[in-house]
Amino acid sequence: MDAVSNILGVLDGVVSIGEEDIDIKVSISDNNKPINGDLQDLFLEYDEEYR
Repeated sequence: MDAVSNILGVLDGVVSIGEEDIDIKVSISDNNKPINGDLQDLFLEYDEEYR
């Protein structure tokens, strides 16, 4: 669970990778609107509710 949370944090931009400043944009191919930003929070809420 911690690994998934950390990966989602990187995609959301709240967890950094070393000293690099990387801007990641995750989107669905049919829609250019970013889907990242709250992925880590949503995952942790889901985990807490259904664990």
